[in-house]
Amino acid sequence: MSFILVTYGYNQYSIFNTNTSTPTLIDNIKNVALNNIIKVLHSRDVTLQKEIETSIKEEENLNKLLKSIEQDLKIEEDKYNEEKRKLEEKLKKEEKEKLKKEKEEKEKKKEEKKKKKKKKKRKKKMIKLK
Repeated sequence: MSFILVTYGYNQYSIFNTNTSTPTLIDNIKNVALNNIIKVLHSRDVTLQKEIETSIKEEENLNKLLKSIEQDLKIEEDKYNEEKRKLEEKLKKEEKEKLKKEKEEKEKKKEEKKKKKKKKKRKKKMIKLK
């Protein structure tokens, strides 16, 4: 009795008895090889389907996380913009107050100068009157 080893597919093999007619042996080899290849492909298909489902779930979770991060980012941007606006308003207000104070100081100095001039004039008048 003699046997042959037939390899096929991806690292698949089967042993066949050669004590049969050639057409029967070839049909048997084809049937066994095709059935085994189909089984391997089917099991691989199931594995791939599970991987796809897992990937879809992971993608959904990542999308949820991304949305959450985007919402947090928007909230932080809004807070930042609000603080920036308040700070700008505060700076404008301080600058206005500073300008106002400077203006008041200028006016005071003018008033003082006027008073001094008036005093001088009075003194001159007084001196003339004497």
